Order: sequence, then C-alpha cells, then structure tokens
Amino acid sequence: MTDGTLNESNEMMMIREIEAQAKFRATASSRTSRTSGQGEDGQEQIEDEEIFHSFTPASFDLLVPVLKLKLDSVRPRFENLPAPASCQNRHPKFVESISLLTGWSDLICSSIILTERELSFYSKERDRSIIIPYQAISLHGISGGGNDAQLYCQLDLEEMIGDERMRSEANEQQEGEEESEEPIVLTITPEEGDRSALVQEMFRAMSYCASLHPTSLPRIEDQAGKDDHHLLDALLSHDNSPEQPPADHLAAANRFQPY
Repeated sequence: MTDGTLNESNEMMMIREIEAQAKFRATASSRTSRTSGQGEDGQEQIEDEEIFHSFTPASFDLLVPVLKLKLDSVRPRFENLPAPASCQNRHPKFVESISLLTGWSDLICSSIILTERELSFYSKERDRSIIIPYQAISLHGISGGGNDAQLYCQLDLEEMIGDERMRSEANEQQEGEEESEEPIVLTITPEEGDRSALVQEMFRAMSYCASLHPTSLPRIEDQAGKDDHHLLDALLSHDNSPEQPPADHLAAANRFQPY
C-alpha cells in the first residue's frame, strides 16, 4: 500500500466533514424512507465484478460503501462535549473532532445515511456531510419509547484515534483527568414520520453495521463479580421516559464482542 493510500485509509477512520452527500451503493437490501430510492445524489451504480478485479485488497476501503439505511429529516445532538479550553493538551485529531461535532449539534439534517462503512448526516442547506466511523461508537441503544424514542449512542474518540494518540510524559496528569470525563453522548431523533418505528430501523441498521467494525475494547464478561453494567446504566439514566426499552434493544454486548 502506498503512503497516499495509507493516509487516505486512515483519514476514513476519523470524524470528518465533506462536501455534498456521502456516496453509497444501493442494493436490494438497502432501506430508504420518504425517498424515491432512484436518482439519489451520492448513489453510485458500480459493477462489483469490475471493482474486485481492478482493486487490490489494500484499497477496498476506497470503494463506494453499500447503503444499509437512509432516512430523511433527523436531528443529531451531541452532549458532554469538552470545552475548547480543556482541549489544549489533547491530540489535534481529538480537538478537530470536537469542533466538528459542536458545529453539527442540534442541526436538523436533511438525511442520515448508514452504510456498511460509516454513519453520516447530510445538510442540504450547507451541502455538507459529517461522517462518524462506527469505530467511534462504543455503545448504542434505544432511549425512550413511542413519540419520545431516540437512538442513543456513546462516542469514544480516544478509541477512534487509537495508535495515533501520542502524548508526552508532561501530559500524563492531563491524561488522568481525561479518564474521568463524561462520555460524549449522541442522540438521534427523527423529525418526521413514526418516530418509534424509525428509531427501530436505525437501531437495527446500526447494530448490523457496527458488528462489521469491532473495537479493540475488551469483551464484557457476564460472570459473578465481573459484570460491567456502567454503560448500560448510563443509557438507562439518560432515558427520562417512564417507558423503558426492552432489554434486547441494548446493543452494548454486541458492540464490544469481537467478531
């Protein structure tokens, strides 16, 4: 793999902003809501046979990803974002990601696109998209029910940056403080249609896509004295609705188990 290909592949692993809508390839199993599914901006009609013969395995990440779900009119909200002043000693990629998330929080987006590679939100008004790799999503589940339903996610930007984190010994104290930070929370709310049904669709699509990108985090053990429920507790405490989601809607175990 050339340095250029390597750098481009690494860039795809980061939260980033791009012009226009993220590209995707629709298949028979792709789901769209309130869209025609034909003539979509960003949809590429590409012959798989030609792709696999013309690309090397090292460059498969450069292929246009397969669409799993596309919904119109959603609102992403990012909570617990650190203040800019507290990010002075952080990795530049972390600081850049926080800045991007801040600029997209509470924005009613034209669409959410879940491909097998990544999650993206598109703003037609800005004609730009923010892309979030699944490696940055450490937990997802359904919060609330009925008209109060939301897709709840926790983001782990340190996990996303991974080996690119390079801190000096002088920053060890700062690193200790970072471990006590509240996790960054992303809630995704459909603004139109049957909210409960659409959240269920997003959950199923994200569960499938996230399973294709296991993280390096340890598997949750279900043994006496070794249960790790802090992430599930965070999800349930976020839900102020009296109606709790069924247990099988929580995807923490799926997200953390290696595949």
